[in-house]
Amino acid sequence: DKLELAIKSNKANLSAIYHLAVAYTKKNQIDDAINYLHSIIGSKVKSPIKNEAEELLGQLTRKQKE
Repeated sequence: DKLELAIKSNKANLSAIYHLAVAYTKKNQIDDAINYLHSIIGSKVKSPIKNEAEELLGQLTRKQKE
């Protein structure tokens, strides 16, 4: 997958990581999506994508509790 290759070549590519998390969400692979979202939020790289990651993580966490 192109997103996975982009991440392997540049682990600071938070946009690619976010879009991979979204793809996993759409495939109902919620645990994988959550792991990637945590990696974005925990990254030292400053990016506005962190806000989107936190929002999606909240949605997925609530969904898991249902």
